[in-house]
Amino acid sequence: MLEVINLQKHFEDFCAIKNLSFTIKSEQILRLIGQNGTGKHYLPFNFESFKQRNWKGSVEWGMI
Repeated sequence: MLEVINLQKHFEDFCAIKNLSFTIKSEQILRLIGQNGTGKHYLPFNFESFKQRNWKGSVEWGMI
């Protein structure tokens, strides 16, 4: 399971991701849909290291 709660990412004065929350249970698929430049590609690559990179919010990995 992956649970993301109120994730936020800022680059100086620019808010790239604001209050993103979702839960993915085992064997579920999540699609990110949005305009170009909205962080769809950037987001998944940063879940593991988000605490080291000035993110706000909570990301929890676990088993159901």
